[in-house]
Amino acid sequence: MKKIVSIFLALLLIIGLVPMGLAEEKPVITIAVQDKVNVEDYNTNLQTLQLEEACGVDIQFMVFPATDYTTKLNLMFSAGGAELPDVIFANPNYGELLNWIDSGMLLPLNDYFADPNKAPNIYFNIKDIGFDFTKQIVMPDGNIYFIPTFTQSQSNETPHKAWYNQTWLDALDAESPTTPDELYDLFVKVKNTDLNGNGKNDEIGLVGNMDSYKGWFQYIMNAFIYAGDSKYLVVEDGVVTVAYTKPEWQEGLKFIRKLFAEDLIPKEILTQDDQQYLAMLNSELCTTMMLVYTSPSRVNAALDWRNDFICYQPLINEEFGGPLASYRPSTVPNGNCFFITKNCKNPDAAFKLGDTIVSRHFVITTRWGQEGQDWDYIENVPNADEYVAAVDGFDKLMLIYNDAQFWSSGEVQNRSWMNAGPAIRSYGVANGRAIKPDAFTDFNKHSNGGAVLYSENVSWLPTEVIPKLTYNSEEAAIISDLESTLDTFVDEWTANFLVGNLDLDKDWDTYVKELEAIGIEQYVEIVQRVYDRMYK
Repeated sequence: MKKIVSIFLALLLIIGLVPMGLAEEKPVITIAVQDKVNVEDYNTNLQTLQLEEACGVDIQFMVFPATDYTTKLNLMFSAGGAELPDVIFANPNYGELLNWIDSGMLLPLNDYFADPNKAPNIYFNIKDIGFDFTKQIVMPDGNIYFIPTFTQSQSNETPHKAWYNQTWLDALDAESPTTPDELYDLFVKVKNTDLNGNGKNDEIGLVGNMDSYKGWFQYIMNAFIYAGDSKYLVVEDGVVTVAYTKPEWQEGLKFIRKLFAEDLIPKEILTQDDQQYLAMLNSELCTTMMLVYTSPSRVNAALDWRNDFICYQPLINEEFGGPLASYRPSTVPNGNCFFITKNCKNPDAAFKLGDTIVSRHFVITTRWGQEGQDWDYIENVPNADEYVAAVDGFDKLMLIYNDAQFWSSGEVQNRSWMNAGPAIRSYGVANGRAIKPDAFTDFNKHSNGGAVLYSENVSWLPTEVIPKLTYNSEEAAIISDLESTLDTFVDEWTANFLVGNLDLDKDWDTYVKELEAIGIEQYVEIVQRVYDRMYK
């Protein structure tokens, strides 16, 4: 239809029936995107039509099967890039991203990011989020090549929250523990008390594993030494180190070893996978005093005792003068990025489109649907004073009418891209959803309470962390090899220390020397170099 209209206008212009201004064609922006089963047609999608109107462009999508989408893009890049469209919505892994940059087919966007007049919505988001997240998308060559997806998540930034079974604490006439010794005493009581009333002493202190659910390990270790990020990297006064070579780490291992030795926590934690962990946690009757996660969401909603878990403070680290919690500030992933290729004849129009896509209105549209149908701004909602924000401390922003129907029903719709393409959201967008007070479930109250508890107590968080690190090709190759070897070694030796196969006094020096032989100093040196390059 678009082509027919264009031909018709051209013919009219030739015979002099249409003024020149009316015949000017809009810039065409071609976009590669992967298909979605619940998006009917990107080209006629209402979100597309609204963006075309807002930006004065003609968007034409090249839709590829999701099953091999990135593979097709890689083939286009490796073939020289002639078939690439103007814009790519893509989720490359880091190696693929470096290869795309090396191909020379991606347009550097530095000048656009440097100009608030060209990137008004990106600048609004930087102010709204509270820090310049664009530092995390500067590549090692100094260039920015994409508009990112970046979603701030208040709860996920403190992933290792402590959730205690309040019903059990009450039954034991106990308080939530604040020190390792109090945690030990509590677990002893749990082991020796039939708290679930099934006539067996099958109660345990906690459950987890050493894979996806090893937050329990870092939660306890933080009472001895800050355990850092998922690789146990820490930074203090700008100096990067690893936590697992320090004497304090050794003391933390001794404490956890005692919990295993006295059967206060099950040894299966060291070997079970995620499915086994979830099966152990989700017994018909509760068997665990505590879990460590962002929320109690790992407990099945059908289990009544899910709502017994209440969030409490982390354990006290006396060296730091108080409790200390794991902190993972929201960072920019490489997924759902907006790239402009060198095939684009009108990069100004393409960047304007990308900047508009990440405006607050279209970020809400791509996730929650159409204004007036799926949601409304709170100022347009009758009796708005009857609602409160989904999370305490945030302003009401919008009322979502039926998110389960829109997002989870699987219905095919043609009014939203459903998170195809970039989106930048501050805490206040999702947390500003309006809800009637009586609609809050106990689970909602407890989860929100935990998020607020940890975010409000900023003294519980380390003052320095290592955010996203962007390596060049040479650094990435070395880090990949070293990190894989170090991860395997540390995991194996930690498990053997904790079950008693290795002695934490006699074998500690050997452990440290082996780390040195693997290349721990080179690993830390590279991380330090990249950290300095990005954040100093």
